[in-house]
Amino acid sequence: MSAQAVRSADVARVCSNPGRLLILSYLYQDGTATWSEILKFLSSEIGPVNPNTLHFHLKTLIQVHWIKRSGSEDSPSYTVTKLPNEVIPLLPKIPVQSLRKGD
Repeated sequence: MSAQAVRSADVARVCSNPGRLLILSYLYQDGTATWSEILKFLSSEIGPVNPNTLHFHLKTLIQVHWIKRSGSEDSPSYTVTKLPNEVIPLLPKIPVQSLRKGD
Protein backbone atom coordinates (compact mmCIF):
# COMPACT_ATOMS: atom_id res chain seq x y z
CA MET A 1 0.00 0.00 0.00
CA SER A 2 1.33 3.44 -0.86
CA ALA A 3 2.23 5.92 1.85
CA GLN A 4 -0.26 8.41 0.35
CA ALA A 5 -3.09 5.89 0.65
CA VAL A 6 -2.24 5.26 4.32
CA ARG A 7 -2.08 9.00 5.02
CA SER A 8 -5.40 9.61 3.28
CA ALA A 9 -7.01 6.83 5.30
CA ASP A 10 -5.65 8.33 8.54
CA VAL A 11 -6.98 11.78 7.62
CA ALA A 12 -10.40 10.31 6.81
CA ARG A 13 -10.49 8.34 10.08
CA VAL A 14 -9.58 11.32 12.26
CA CYS A 15 -11.91 13.70 10.42
CA SER A 16 -14.83 11.27 10.52
CA ASN A 17 -16.01 12.58 13.88
CA PRO A 18 -17.79 15.98 14.00
CA GLY A 19 -16.60 16.54 17.58
CA ARG A 20 -12.96 16.24 16.54
CA LEU A 21 -13.54 18.67 13.67
CA LEU A 22 -15.10 21.15 16.09
CA ILE A 23 -12.17 20.80 18.49
CA LEU A 24 -9.70 21.34 15.65
CA SER A 25 -11.62 24.32 14.31
CA TYR A 26 -11.81 25.90 17.77
CA LEU A 27 -8.10 25.51 18.36
CA TYR A 28 -7.19 26.50 14.79
CA GLN A 29 -9.18 29.74 15.02
CA ASP A 30 -8.45 30.63 18.63
CA GLY A 31 -4.88 29.44 19.15
CA THR A 32 -4.64 27.74 22.53
CA ALA A 33 -7.37 26.55 24.87
CA THR A 34 -7.55 24.74 28.17
CA TRP A 35 -9.35 21.44 28.61
CA SER A 36 -12.19 23.25 30.41
CA GLU A 37 -12.55 25.83 27.63
CA ILE A 38 -12.73 23.10 25.00
CA LEU A 39 -15.34 21.21 27.05
CA LYS A 40 -17.43 24.36 27.50
CA PHE A 41 -17.21 25.17 23.78
CA LEU A 42 -18.15 21.66 22.67
CA SER A 43 -21.04 21.55 25.13
CA SER A 44 -22.35 24.85 23.74
CA GLU A 45 -22.16 23.49 20.19
CA ILE A 46 -23.42 19.92 20.53
CA GLY A 47 -24.90 19.62 24.03
CA PRO A 48 -23.52 17.79 27.07
CA VAL A 49 -20.15 16.13 26.47
CA ASN A 50 -18.86 13.28 28.59
CA PRO A 51 -15.36 14.20 29.86
CA ASN A 52 -14.12 10.74 28.82
CA THR A 53 -15.31 11.41 25.28
CA LEU A 54 -13.41 14.70 25.18
CA HIS A 55 -10.32 12.94 26.50
CA PHE A 56 -10.62 10.29 23.77
CA HIS A 57 -10.88 12.89 20.99
CA LEU A 58 -8.00 14.98 22.32
CA LYS A 59 -5.86 11.85 22.65
CA THR A 60 -6.65 10.89 19.04
CA LEU A 61 -5.65 14.35 17.80
CA ILE A 62 -2.43 14.25 19.81
CA GLN A 63 -1.55 10.79 18.47
CA VAL A 64 -1.70 12.03 14.87
CA HIS A 65 0.36 15.10 15.88
CA TRP A 66 -2.31 17.63 14.87
CA ILE A 67 -2.44 19.16 18.35
CA LYS A 68 -0.07 19.25 21.28
CA ARG A 69 -0.68 19.29 24.99
CA SER A 70 1.23 21.59 27.32
CA GLY A 71 0.90 22.89 30.85
CA SER A 72 0.52 20.93 34.04
CA GLU A 73 -1.42 17.75 34.69
CA ASP A 74 -3.99 19.80 36.60
CA SER A 75 -4.32 22.53 33.99
CA PRO A 76 -3.47 21.26 30.51
CA SER A 77 -3.80 23.42 27.43
CA TYR A 78 -3.94 22.40 23.78
CA THR A 79 -2.64 24.00 20.61
CA VAL A 80 -2.82 23.05 16.95
CA THR A 81 0.57 22.00 15.63
CA LYS A 82 0.38 21.48 11.88
CA LEU A 83 -2.74 20.29 10.14
CA PRO A 84 -2.57 18.52 6.79
CA ASN A 85 -3.59 20.92 4.02
CA GLU A 86 -6.57 18.76 3.10
CA VAL A 87 -8.01 19.10 6.61
CA ILE A 88 -8.24 22.90 6.80
CA PRO A 89 -11.15 23.22 4.30
CA LEU A 90 -13.09 20.62 6.32
CA LEU A 91 -13.06 22.71 9.51
CA PRO A 92 -16.41 24.31 10.35
CA LYS A 93 -16.40 28.09 10.73
CA ILE A 94 -17.05 29.08 14.31
CA PRO A 95 -18.74 32.42 15.08
CA VAL A 96 -16.44 34.83 16.90
CA GLN A 97 -18.74 35.00 19.96
CA SER A 98 -18.25 31.24 20.42
CA LEU A 99 -14.51 31.75 20.64
CA ARG A 100 -14.61 34.21 23.55
CA LYS A 101 -13.14 32.73 26.68
CA GLY A 102 -14.60 33.08 30.13
CA ASP A 103 -18.17 33.83 29.02
